[in-house]
Amino acid sequence: MTVQLFADESKRNGFVLIAAAYPAADVSWHRSQLRRQLRAGQRRIHFKSESPQARQRLLTTLATRPPQVHVFISELRSMSQARADCLYALALLASHGGANRLVIEADESRDHDDRRVLTEAMSKAGRHVPWELLPPHVEPLLWVADALAWCWPHPDQRWRQQIQPWVASVTQV
Repeated sequence: MTVQLFADESKRNGFVLIAAAYPAADVSWHRSQLRRQLRAGQRRIHFKSESPQARQRLLTTLATRPPQVHVFISELRSMSQARADCLYALALLASHGGANRLVIEADESRDHDDRRVLTEAMSKAGRHVPWELLPPHVEPLLWVADALAWCWPHPDQRWRQQIQPWVASVTQV
């Protein structure tokens, strides 16, 4: 089965990169479900800015057809090196895991380095997966990665417990 991967990070308690994998054939359906969650005038869902009720509503929506979740963790003190290591591991997963697209939430201050890391990883993997660095308002499935990246390291373990059944892999880099 071909999948598309959508990734975002959290810098709470170390560095975590989360990728949500969806079957390529289902991506349009999931986007439409997410867009229905937007309030009037809202361009994107940013999980940390949502009310607890809105967060729960989104997770309930995701649970109807949840993504397969891949977690990459680095405990390095250097956030730039932690991000590079996690992105490298994600690119290898995409290349070896049958992905046909990889989308990462853009971080303007890191885009140059991210491009270098992704190019190098795809070259080493031997199978290039098309990838993009996009702002979250452009790709609704980045909102899922944002939500998951918020839930995973949250001090209130109930948030992680809700997404735990969707986790396919946890990789310490």
